[in-house]
Amino acid sequence: MQNSQFPYTFSCPWCEQGKTLADKPADIRVSCQCSVCEQYYGIDFKTLRVQKSKPHNATTRRYMRQLTATDSAVWRTTIEYFE
Repeated sequence: MQNSQFPYTFSCPWCEQGKTLADKPADIRVSCQCSVCEQYYGIDFKTLRVQKSKPHNATTRRYMRQLTATDSAVWRTTIEYFE
């Protein structure tokens, strides 16, 4: 039997299909966005619990998508410039 590199698997509480992997418990809390349903949830790695959450306001999700698109366009331009 082979040991898994990430023995802790957390499912999205909204759709139960998105997964977050962890290698060990820690004294931190993490916010995640599901890759399947795009809802937000929090993981407490100390107690190993998952809870539903939401962005601070309605524009956060749109802003993050725009920021990601802008950042990747900037990186593409930068990489092309130095090639």
